[in-house]
Amino acid sequence: MILRYTVRNDGARPCPTTTAGVFCDWDIGDSASNLGGTDASRSASYMYPSTGGTGHYGVALLQPSTYANLTLISNPTHVYPNGYIDDGMKVRHIQGIISLTSTATADDWSALTSAGPSVIGPGEEVVYVFAMVWGEDLADFQAQRGRRRGRRPHRSHGRGAGPRAPRRDAGPERAQPLQPPHRDPLLGRAGTAGAPGGLRPQRRTGEGADPAQLRSGEHSVVWLGDDAAGGAAPSGLYLYRIETDESSTTRKMMLVR
Repeated sequence: MILRYTVRNDGARPCPTTTAGVFCDWDIGDSASNLGGTDASRSASYMYPSTGGTGHYGVALLQPSTYANLTLISNPTHVYPNGYIDDGMKVRHIQGIISLTSTATADDWSALTSAGPSVIGPGEEVVYVFAMVWGEDLADFQAQRGRRRGRRPHRSHGRGAGPRAPRRDAGPERAQPLQPPHRDPLLGRAGTAGAPGGLRPQRRTGEGADPAQLRSGEHSVVWLGDDAAGGAAPSGLYLYRIETDESSTTRKMMLVR
């Protein structure tokens, strides 16, 4: 899959430091047992499972030729505390101020490939192109990345290229901003468990937690997608935690309306 973002400056002043990036939380097999790496020669970041899955999944930059950052991101450090990466930390990762080129231990990670910085003059635009790449192993991932070099769109407009001719359709393409997941409820659905000591799902909102105690055995606790006030919670990424006397596990789920 190829992702193409066109960023146009319709203002009267230059945009001096424009960057763009693609964050991917691959969750391969057991999301808490993933590893990752980067490949500067191929402008790619990727992840793979240590157990419970197969394949290498990643994002490669096709255009422009210079990347801003290739990095792995610790979800327990940067996502779990709030349920999202705050904008300031997101910018620091995209710009390459924070960079981790490989993972030392298996955990829940995300990967980022970003491009820039680009200078976009008034009436000009720049095109960013990314490829979603999969391979059976690292060698196959690298080979698949190589096959996409010839698919790079050749048209690009940046500083010095001059303004693009006005479009005659619905208007210029624009890069879609990265939207953070919603920030309200953190707990929604607990799956099944058979650990001794019982399962304790908690629905946590800004007003605190609503704990429940389940006996040992197999259970299914369903969240109907409502918030603390009984209204419809918005689409986005949510976290849920399953606790027993022996362990506590945090996982992610996506609500799509």
